[in-house]
Amino acid sequence: MKITMAKKELQRMTVIEQLKNRILTSAAAAVQLGISTRQVFRSLSRYRKDGPEGLVHKRRGQLSNRRLKDSIRERILSLLRDKYSGFGPTFAAEKLQELDGIKVSRECLRKLMIANSFWQKKRKRRSGRKWRPRKEYFGELVQCDGSEHRWFHGIDQLFTLIAFIDDATSRLLYAALYPSESTECVMHATKYYALKYGLPVAIYTDRGGVFKVNVNNQNDDRLTQYEYALKSLDVKLIHAYSPQAKGRIERSFGTLQDRLVKELKLASITSIDEANKFIQNVFIPDYNKRFSVPPTHSINLHRQVSDGDLDSALCRTYERIVNNDWTVKYKNKTLQLDHTRPAIVKPKDCILIHQKLSGELYVTIRKETIAFEDITNKKREQQPKLVIDRQPHKPAKDHPWRRWSPVSKKSVYASQL
Repeated sequence: MKITMAKKELQRMTVIEQLKNRILTSAAAAVQLGISTRQVFRSLSRYRKDGPEGLVHKRRGQLSNRRLKDSIRERILSLLRDKYSGFGPTFAAEKLQELDGIKVSRECLRKLMIANSFWQKKRKRRSGRKWRPRKEYFGELVQCDGSEHRWFHGIDQLFTLIAFIDDATSRLLYAALYPSESTECVMHATKYYALKYGLPVAIYTDRGGVFKVNVNNQNDDRLTQYEYALKSLDVKLIHAYSPQAKGRIERSFGTLQDRLVKELKLASITSIDEANKFIQNVFIPDYNKRFSVPPTHSINLHRQVSDGDLDSALCRTYERIVNNDWTVKYKNKTLQLDHTRPAIVKPKDCILIHQKLSGELYVTIRKETIAFEDITNKKREQQPKLVIDRQPHKPAKDHPWRRWSPVSKKSVYASQL
């Protein structure tokens, strides 16, 4: 009879054979096999009685007692095929237990999904980059980025998820869907994050056009609108040189693109407003409960800031030169400045025009706010309409032009001679 033995069982048979022939003692055999002396004697007894077959595991070739029932397996496969199509093993196991009351381990579900072509085994690649330890304080460094993706199932339209993640805790502080990663959208997200938690010490971003001027800026003296706003709020903006440098938010986007899309699908949400409410009230608390870690120190380094200060800082800022009539031009508008109070404004002075996220304008010079009036329509009303007479002008009969007769140069020279 042919017996199939594993490598470990072959090693045990060799040691037990030496014990049987009195080459080894029971204590030495127990040390080599990593089992107790009593288990050594049990193995020796089975070996003397049944030979090598006595050392083979008795349940080899039999089904596990912990194996899923066929009815449960079929139900799981049906749910994976319809309700949880495209879900990963971990997320699917969580939702099976949460929504359907089926408790199954992630590894068991993964093997079941691979066997039925619902999942492919992923190969882990070794990273060659140096690992950076977490920051020690909550609010010491916050990573910010935007991810453009098809967030709604069945809708072939790209939206951008702008998110803020704390480096010390991997805590998702704020996330919301926006039409794009524009300056206004990033400022809007920063405002609502700061109103909830305060201003961090530093924000870590990539080198995108919203966060850094990348052309003709060798000395880094030119600032984007977002850099200028954070500088006025005394928040340091750090630019990463690679996606791996801000790996916490990059990896979190991989999780969000998987879980958030499926959560929105299960909740039948297809609009930005409903999605943002769901993200703030349901998804972010559940995400932080699962993936956040406690910081090294319990001190919070966020600085509290008022709504008015955020409105004044998180805005677009433009420089303009005052004209001789104390007016400035801004986006096809004519603004008449009050040059008397509170700061004296002279022609050729440089003033700053600030446009808030709401569209409201205010003007400053030397950090003083000055009043102004939009006179664009008034200026147009005061300008008289130019009437052009298209009739050709006919000179009078006694006009000098009619009395003049052309004389050639030759006749003039002849008369002079």
